[in-house]
Amino acid sequence: MDCDSQIRTIQANSQQEIDSLKYKLEESHAIIDKDRREKMAIQEGLKKAYFKNIVSLNFEACNILGLEGEESQSQNAQNVNN
Repeated sequence: MDCDSQIRTIQANSQQEIDSLKYKLEESHAIIDKDRREKMAIQEGLKKAYFKNIVSLNFEACNILGLEGEESQSQNAQNVNN
């Protein structure tokens, strides 16, 4: 083999390796993007569940402590007066 053919062989092998690495990089980016979307969806679900539970706890605490809204209090006052 002469030098020119060796250079062409090395270049061809190098280009194949570059193409393979580019493909793997694109696959990796796609996986990362998918994982990010899934993570955001999970975080949103957890946030909604957390706030729903906080509201429920606050409501339950108000019930336990006998606290009612202004409308309920004024209705109770009217019922007592009647």
